[in-house]
Order: sequence, then C-alpha cells, then structure tokens
Amino acid sequence: MKFKYLLFALMGVLFTAGYAQAKGSLSEDFTYDGSLYNELGINLGTIIALESHPVIAGFGLGGSIPDSASAMPPDPIADYETPIPHATQPVISPFEKAVLTAYLNNPSDVRLAKFLAIYHLPQSLLKPGPASGEKVKHTIIAQYFLNRARDLGSNDKWIGKALEKTGKKLDAIKASVPGVSIEEGNAAHQVFIDAFNYHEENRYIAQAAMLDDFVKHPNNVYTAVANNAINLWNGGEADYADPTVLYNFVVGAYFSVYAMDLAHREEQLWQQNPSQYSRFRLVTILGGFSISHRRWLAKLHGDDRAVALLDDEHRAWYKINPLFHVFTIGMEFFQEPENWQEGFNNWFDVIIVKCNIPVEQQSVTCLNRPRFTFNTYVMLTTFADYLMKAGNFGFAQGMLAFASSQPDFNAWDIGKPAWEHRWNNLPDIYANYQNGDPSDDPLPFLLKSRKWGPDMATCQTCHQAQSKYWTEEEKKDIKLPNEEYATVGNWPAVSTTWYGASR
Repeated sequence: MKFKYLLFALMGVLFTAGYAQAKGSLSEDFTYDGSLYNELGINLGTIIALESHPVIAGFGLGGSIPDSASAMPPDPIADYETPIPHATQPVISPFEKAVLTAYLNNPSDVRLAKFLAIYHLPQSLLKPGPASGEKVKHTIIAQYFLNRARDLGSNDKWIGKALEKTGKKLDAIKASVPGVSIEEGNAAHQVFIDAFNYHEENRYIAQAAMLDDFVKHPNNVYTAVANNAINLWNGGEADYADPTVLYNFVVGAYFSVYAMDLAHREEQLWQQNPSQYSRFRLVTILGGFSISHRRWLAKLHGDDRAVALLDDEHRAWYKINPLFHVFTIGMEFFQEPENWQEGFNNWFDVIIVKCNIPVEQQSVTCLNRPRFTFNTYVMLTTFADYLMKAGNFGFAQGMLAFASSQPDFNAWDIGKPAWEHRWNNLPDIYANYQNGDPSDDPLPFLLKSRKWGPDMATCQTCHQAQSKYWTEEEKKDIKLPNEEYATVGNWPAVSTTWYGASR
C-alpha cells in the first residue's frame, strides 16, 4: 500500500517536471499544477496535444494575433458612437490575450476551449487555500470553457470530473450561509454603488469587491445582482477589441441566473408569510439583466435556437415590467431587422403612453433621480434614433428638442456631446437610416460596438451623476417600484443554460 502511494507521488512529480519542460517559453504565462491535473486525469499527452494548436505553438515562437481593424478613416456619420469614459482597463498577459482572442475569433474551436479551461483551473477554487472572489471568477470561467468543450462534442473524462469538482466548490460556498438575505448597504455594496453612479474609474475595484462579497454573503440577493450588473456594465463598455469582454459576460451570466434563483425563493417566502418576509425591491427587472449576458454568449456561439428561446423569455419579462425591459429588449432589437418593429413599438408605448402619467405615479424609468440621474434624457434621445430609423424626421427632431429642454441638460457631460452630434447632423443621420443600406446605419445612442458578438448597451450616460449634484439626503431617498411592478408572480422559466446554450 505504501509503495502504491509512493508511486502516485512520483508520477505527480514527473508529470509536473515533464509538463514544465514541455511548456518551455510560455511558462511565465501559464500556472502549472501537475498534482491538480493528475488528480483530474489530465495527462501530459493531453497538454502537449493542446499546446500544438497553431495559435499556442505560434505564440511560443514569437507569434501573436493581429488586429484586423480597418485602415479606412471613420465616417463622421456612419461610424459615430457615443464616447464613454473608461479610465481603467484590465490587463492580462500577451499570451492569454492571444489565445483568448483566437477563441473569440472561432468559438467553435474545441481545442482552444479545452486549453483555456486548463489555463484557468489552477487559479480556481481547486487551488488550495481559502476561497476568494478571484478564485470564484476563475472557477466560473473554467466552467464556461469546460461546458463549451463538452457542447462542441468533447467527451474527455477529465472535463466531467473538473465540472463536478468545481461545481461542488461553488455549491459549498452557496451552502455556507443558510436562507436568503435581501439586506443592502454592506461595504462592498457601497463600493459598487459609488463606482456605478459617481466614480467609474473604480469599476474594477468594485468588480473585485463584489466577488469577495459573494464568498462572505453568498445568500445575499443584492450581492448576486451587483455581480451581474457590474459585469454587464464593464462588458458593455469594454474597448472594441478587448477579449476580456468574454469574462465579463460569462461571470455576469452565472450570477444573473443565481440572482433570479435567490430572488424567486425570497418572493415565494413572502407569498407564504408577508408579515415575516419581504420582496427584493428590484425583483421584476432581473430577467432583462439575466438575458442580456446569455444572449450575447448565444449570439457569439451562433446558437440561433438559444437566441429564439431567450427572446421569448425576454418578452415574458417585458410583460411583467415593460418600463424597465423596454431598455434591455429595445436595445437588443434595434439592429435586428426581424425584431426592429417590435422594439420600436415597445419604446413608443413606454415613452408616449406609460410615462405620460402624473409624476407621483411614474416609475424611475420616466424620472431623473439618484442612481438614474439622466434617465429621461437617455430615453428621449434613444427614441429619437428609433424615430429617425422609422422615417419620422419631425417627430425625432421634437424628441431631441424636448430632451434639451430638461432642467439639468447642461450637467449631462457624457450624453450632451452625442445629443449635439445628432442635433447638428440630423438630416445626414436621417438620410443614412433611410438610404436602404444598413451597412452605414449610425450606431444608436445607447449601444457600443463590439468586435465579437452583438453590440451592447452602455450604462454611464444615465447612471453616472456627471455634473449633477445630489445631496446626501437625496441619495438616500430610494424610490420603491409601483406595486404593479413589485412582484413577478408567475416567473418565466429560464430557457437556456446559464452560459446561453440551448441544450
């Protein structure tokens, strides 16, 4: 028996040494854990076979992935997009960037999916020591690539074993605190709120803080929602060809589905005993936040069935809270000819009908308040884009004029230049929308262009306070949703895997 254990230990040492020798010039970019790989059944032959991929082998010889950005000068109308401040940017190694970029260029490459899973596993919760938010991030990313490899047809035993072990680690964190909590206001929440509304330069500090908070408070709905939101924000506003956008949407997708599960459980408890339990105040907006991540991934993967399922799921959430989901569903549908009319109809209904009621009855969608400082301006300017594409020049001009008449228009630092671009170039923008050539359609106000996957909505133009000053008393005055938008009731079924696959 002792000889057996000694043999296993020796195999682990030889595996690690042989693996490091095989790796050669990439050793600085790749964390090796021979004992972990041995435990999962990932043999040296598997590693060497994956590293023979042209992208990986080529990088070891000094190769890289060139950016295929067009050399054509930008068209001032067709190529204009709302400038969004982004003071900080995550940094990954050149090797990781090259491999991740190659995967995004071809997300059906099963060898790259398996390699990237192996790349993240040693940094995951399988790494010895206490749990941390950073380990959680790598665990979720590793799970995505493991699932992706399996969906692409790989039946390697180590993939199932790694999914089982990482799943148990995540489940152990979730089970470490019983019940469901809807408490808000702990230290990490405040870091997130401050970054999201006042100091965008701290967005990645907030992202790390929210992951750490999940380890401490895994049963907290707001923590799960904030992990969802911060990743949707960072992914939506990432640089055009930043490959870490995939990490944002993967981690956000995981927490979006988990947040809905927690909130659903809390609402069920409230329905059984309303005197003892409360509903999560943002419960009816969770669907749109969940679908945005999964739909981006489904589009990236070319999973048309998943996209159709998600659109139906989104429509169900729109019926529950149209005032919020007009934003999420409306921006997804703007650039899709088959869905454009539906998006326009939804936006028209909210702007012209649902927001045209006494102020005291209005939802925050129709108001400018702390955490939604310039909502009205954004809604009106986006509606003007819809109207120009619909062929209604005069109506669009009226919407822009109305936006500029709002009392804090001059404090709208991020959105005002984009509004001015539209106002000064309205005939040309209108002409591009109406010329029958979708290739030169201007980018709508709320979208940011992406190299991979669909263009995504941004957050800063409405959420950041910019030059608007709010008193501390105003900041603490949170407007609760109207009763008709406070309960989900009949919860729409989650239609795909958490990472957007239709299987």
